[in-house]
Amino acid sequence: MMSRKVAFLQRIHHLLVNVVQRKVNIEQGLNN
Repeated sequence: MMSRKVAFLQRIHHLLVNVVQRKVNIEQGLNN
């Protein structure tokens, strides 16, 4: 039962990391 919860949390974490990296890339692009 826990594995499903862990997979769900990992998916959310992966999405958050993608959003943050995209935001950082955009900000770095604007600074350049």
